[in-house]
Amino acid sequence: MASELATNAWLHGLRGVELDDRNAPAAGRSELAIYRRGPETAGELVVTVFDPRTDLDAVVAAIPANPLAGLPDKPLQESLPPAAIDQLLRDLPDNSLPGSPAAVIDGLPPQWWSGRRGLDTVRALSDGRHGFYRTRSRLGAHPVSGKAAWFAIPIPGASLAAKPPTIHLSPFDAVRALRDQLTARGVDGIYHNDLHSESVLSLRHMTVWCRDGSFTWADGSSGAVRVAYSDLTDVVEKILRINEDREYARLQPRP
Repeated sequence: MASELATNAWLHGLRGVELDDRNAPAAGRSELAIYRRGPETAGELVVTVFDPRTDLDAVVAAIPANPLAGLPDKPLQESLPPAAIDQLLRDLPDNSLPGSPAAVIDGLPPQWWSGRRGLDTVRALSDGRHGFYRTRSRLGAHPVSGKAAWFAIPIPGASLAAKPPTIHLSPFDAVRALRDQLTARGVDGIYHNDLHSESVLSLRHMTVWCRDGSFTWADGSSGAVRVAYSDLTDVVEKILRINEDREYARLQPRP
């Protein structure tokens, strides 16, 4: 599955162009990342492959009209209205991996036909845990915007990786760890403040609270999203996705 996504990133994201390895690592290359997320009872291994094309339309047949284009940017130290955040999460889900026309090759169904139908293999083996989302690169001195194709597979309960790593962070340390990760990915305009028992991180499009061992931000439908400090990598990806979707929408020409 990782091989299929990496091949597609090279063929379509980089358009099959060979890169000069003398300057590696450099922003704008395809990147493979693997990390663990989730509680002990529902841990997943997540695999993402980055490429520098932000236009999800290039890999997905159709994307709903972006509902964020008309939303104002979040003023500093304020939160987006709950209805706006709810609209963000409802109307911009992970874009599914594109399917292929039905066909049978040498007696095999299309999801097992490699080559032209590699994404069908990923879709079948990941059991629905897959998609595309906008994000930013990890490599190079100046990270760039792009997109990630991803899939996840469940971690067996007997595996040593099933249990999340033990993380002991104060809200003070957690907010700085999150800030450092986002800054390293090229996100600017980040402000943070420390209170008595919690710390807060304010970005252009959202506010994240660090308290009680979790990162928390407004959802709009269920009230809040809470993710443990041990899932810092996944939190960074979720925040980058919201940030990049909003930035992409903001830069599109208005009709």
